[in-house]
Amino acid sequence: MRLVRYETEGRAGIGAVPTEDGPVYPTPWASFEELFAEPDPLTAATALRFDGQHPVQPERLLPPVVYRAQVIGTGGNYADHATEVSATIQVSEPVFLPFLWGAVIGPDDAIVIPTPDTQTDYEVEFAVVIGRTARGLTEANAMDYVFGYTIVNDVTAREVMARERYQVMLSKSVDTFVPVGPVLVVRSLIGVAIPSLLTGIGRVSSVRTPGNLPRAVARS
Repeated sequence: MRLVRYETEGRAGIGAVPTEDGPVYPTPWASFEELFAEPDPLTAATALRFDGQHPVQPERLLPPVVYRAQVIGTGGNYADHATEVSATIQVSEPVFLPFLWGAVIGPDDAIVIPTPDTQTDYEVEFAVVIGRTARGLTEANAMDYVFGYTIVNDVTAREVMARERYQVMLSKSVDTFVPVGPVLVVRSLIGVAIPSLLTGIGRVSSVRTPGNLPRAVARS
């Protein structure tokens, strides 16, 4: 099941896209907060049926996450990138960085370049969506908290990092610099080609092969 968060006629809702490139059907939930409040959100989402229902026409796609989502990134689970920086940055464990929620926008929203001399760069990143509060996880139980996956357009103001290479959060958390979506793919669907499930973009910089994905996510 693929889920979207959309807006139409001034109201937001969660929509379901049962088939690739198919129509969007309304669901009982107005937000991901409502869906994640279900006793078993994953089962609730995958149990949806749409026989006889009419699809909706979203006027705008919103980021398929909760409002004011906590977005945290790391390059440590991208082996090629870790190798690239290992000669200049020595760390004993993956380094995580936050993205400010004000930078998060929908997949079709405009990225606003703040000044003419801003040097923007982008990377398409694979994102894991946590469906419930998680603390003290282990590799053995981490996947129990994963609801699904989406993609993030990781936009960076490179001139900020050029002045100070460790100013990562400020270079990536400019307003509108974190488009998310368009769809959230529930965990049970992963096992086929991930880029084709999530978007038409073929390059996803931090993805693992589906067979290795649960272990890679749990270790992160």
